Amino acid sequence: MARRRNLFLAVKEALNNVIKHSGASEVLLQLKVEKNALKVAVEDNGKGFEPAAADPGRHGLSNMAQRLHDLAGQCRVRSQPGAGCRVELEVKVVPLSGQSVWWRLFRSAPVSPPKAKEPRT
Repeated sequence: MARRRNLFLAVKEALNNVIKHSGASEVLLQLKVEKNALKVAVEDNGKGFEPAAADPGRHGLSNMAQRLHDLAGQCRVRSQPGAGCRVELEVKVVPLSGQSVWWRLFRSAPVSPPKAKEPRT
């Protein structure tokens, strides 16, 4: 549960940064499973920034990087002034045995598919 929470909080931080700092008119949230990895991208068309010159007193970028490091994943921030920002988060996933659609983040965090709803009569 803590592992899923770390991923959720990293995505939430990326979205929060778009809202608070980017001035963007559009944001793209992309989730995909590719080669046993869950990839999440948050991209905006805002004002962008120079990642190397980010204010060290603010902890959002470093918190995202630390959360993904704790998950043995990767956090990449691509941005430049005037060109928006793209945050890419990537963690390894393992397919549930016998099921191609349902995935889980780690072997120690079991996930069950939702139960089918009973038809109304």
